[in-house]
Amino acid sequence: MHPSAKRDLGGAVRLLIRGGVDADDAWPVPARVGHLELLGCPGMVAPPPWPQWLARLAILDCADLVALPFAWPPRLVHLELAGCTALRALPALSPLGSLRVLLLRDCPLSGVLFHRMPLGLVQASFAGCTCTTVGCGAFEGCASLKTVELPETLLAVGTCAFEGCSSLGAVRLPPGVTSIGAWAFAGCTALAAIELPAGVVALGAAGFDGCTALASVRLPLALVAIGADCFAGCTSLSSVALPPALVTLGCRAFKSCTSLASVNLSAAAALDRLGSGAFELCAALESVTAPAALRHIGDSAFHGCTSLRVADMSASAALATIGRGAFDCCPALAAVALPGGLVEIGDRRTGGGTPGPASGGAPSPSSESTPCIGTAGGAAAP
Repeated sequence: MHPSAKRDLGGAVRLLIRGGVDADDAWPVPARVGHLELLGCPGMVAPPPWPQWLARLAILDCADLVALPFAWPPRLVHLELAGCTALRALPALSPLGSLRVLLLRDCPLSGVLFHRMPLGLVQASFAGCTCTTVGCGAFEGCASLKTVELPETLLAVGTCAFEGCSSLGAVRLPPGVTSIGAWAFAGCTALAAIELPAGVVALGAAGFDGCTALASVRLPLALVAIGADCFAGCTSLSSVALPPALVTLGCRAFKSCTSLASVNLSAAAALDRLGSGAFELCAALESVTAPAALRHIGDSAFHGCTSLRVADMSASAALATIGRGAFDCCPALAAVALPGGLVEIGDRRTGGGTPGPASGGAPSPSSESTPCIGTAGGAAAP
């Protein structure tokens, strides 16, 4: 080995080892090593036991390294691995309560990208790694995490992967991602924008639930389903463009998105089902026009949309049912334009003829709302 050492400002030793190190070697300094760097150590399959005190560890360009000791230094704050091209796995990182920075670059770690990260993590990078999945709950509860760089090989973001990462302001999802699990980014209250890769066809339940800073979301054209509660409580979201391939909008998908003023339902040409409470309590929503393929509007779909003035369902020739209270508590809504083939409004069957005021779908004017009214031709009633 070729060690060189110097004192850092705290009196601890900063140790750099170049060239080679054997498992039987003793460390060149016995006790307090604050920063250890192993650089280009050919033939080193596994490092010697760690020094007793170590806060910063870097292992760089050690191409023969295949394994690391099972136990990490307990006081580790900064961990960097780069160019360790034979390394396929790491010991569990979750016990490292003091770890703040994790940099893994060009290390062919395969399969699942860990299952639990240290809760105090602030920065993480996996550039050049070959992992395909962010494991379930991998970063769950990492409230201090501000930045994360994901590997380009990533295909899936697991359930609760980033749930509760309340300091995470941005994340770039690699283009190969096709799956985003339930609660994947729920409670990421600092996340301001997200662009979903083109291959994502479904969003899991509560995927972005409670992301209160989320002002912009770009949905892929191939998206078929948005899960229940997916964007519920995203109070900064002002507009959303639904893709033409969308078939199902889950229950409460956009519930309590209080800034949502614009949503073009008619652009979702394949939309078949609008889940219960899908836009409930979207107080800024002013107008909605349904697409032709829509067959079902769930209970309370637009309940509490206090700014809603226009609701045009007349183009939805396939619309058969409107659930109970779909337009309850919409005081600005004078009428709803309905198609002639409507079969059921709330608990009232229309017989497929011209629908009249809906006893189940909306309350009477005296209950602070407007009845669900329309004509067979689709023109809104006065």
